[in-house]
Amino acid sequence: MNPLVVSDFGVRMSVSHASLCLESKARGEIARIEPRQSQYDSVVFLTHSGTISLDALRWLARHKIPVSVLDWRGRLQTSMTHSQVNHGALRLRQYQAHLDAAKRREIGLALIREKARQSENVLGELSRFYPSVRALRLPIKTLDDEGNAALAYFGEVAKVFKSLGYPFNGRRNEADSSNVKAASIVNALLNYGYSLLEAIIRREVNAAGLDASIGFVHSTFHTSEPLVFDIQELFRWLIDLSVVQLLESKPKITESDFHRNEDFSLKLEPETAKRLVDIIKGNFNTITPYRGRPQTFESVLVAQVRELAFFLLVKRARLEFDSPSFRVRRNDDAELRQLIAGLTPEKRKALGLNKSTVHYLKKAVERGEKRRVYGKVLAKLSKSP
Repeated sequence: MNPLVVSDFGVRMSVSHASLCLESKARGEIARIEPRQSQYDSVVFLTHSGTISLDALRWLARHKIPVSVLDWRGRLQTSMTHSQVNHGALRLRQYQAHLDAAKRREIGLALIREKARQSENVLGELSRFYPSVRALRLPIKTLDDEGNAALAYFGEVAKVFKSLGYPFNGRRNEADSSNVKAASIVNALLNYGYSLLEAIIRREVNAAGLDASIGFVHSTFHTSEPLVFDIQELFRWLIDLSVVQLLESKPKITESDFHRNEDFSLKLEPETAKRLVDIIKGNFNTITPYRGRPQTFESVLVAQVRELAFFLLVKRARLEFDSPSFRVRRNDDAELRQLIAGLTPEKRKALGLNKSTVHYLKKAVERGEKRRVYGKVLAKLSKSP
């Protein structure tokens, strides 16, 4: 995943001498991409001011680079993808599965159970760094269990946000009555992340030849593209983790990184949006073992969409979404904090650790602060029995 994120005011995208050119009034030329040499796999506009020429649209289409336009709330306004795959047999099977109550339930349960499994993994990972977070089991027996599982999941994730200094009362509540017009920092960031995920999934649904308007979990009559939102459930966890990572990062995210509108909703400033996109991109590009070889999580997402297509075409006897679990790679987990807290003067001397270094690390543990341990100090601590 490597999107070209455009957030400048007054941007202009055009073609000059066969190259795609992006300019802004403030910075002049931002990017120039030679034909057949694009390092970007998509274009995401996070600005409401600018123009794009027909030549630029043709250039992007010929290079099969999709375009997504988000509004200031993070909602996907429109997207342009390359030519849609025509797969009549697949769509007929999709319609038949949707009309078959038992088949629709089977597919819906497979989606929700995978969402629950990944949510359990996220809580397990967060519990390594935040002792207040419980690593819950989220059993799914019926489609109705999804709502309770989501409440339990966000109840634990809320502890992380609150420990970082960000109030969060869930995705829908009286103080923040709509997850679309988010009035809190956390929900505004989640909205933006989910919109980016929506654009990626729409591209892959289109590429697979599936009909985005026919889903299995979300209502076909109340959602314009329910299949996109169905598959989005499989990877919402990655956005949740990305938002946590952003709020843990420096410089600290504050309300000054947003614009407060008259209806009290929050708009991400361009630099805030860029920081979030960079983290999401990094997580999607993380390499993980999958089906016998190393792949990125974006490749795994593509495989999951195709898995549904194969099942509908009766190329799979059973539908199983098998995304690998994400491992948060940090060195300030609960085990290490416990080790630091238990360091006696004798152990410190035996490990060759500086007295003042251990003093500050212990103080950080006592205050519940997140402090990473680097280099030689980490190597010495790892030798502790």
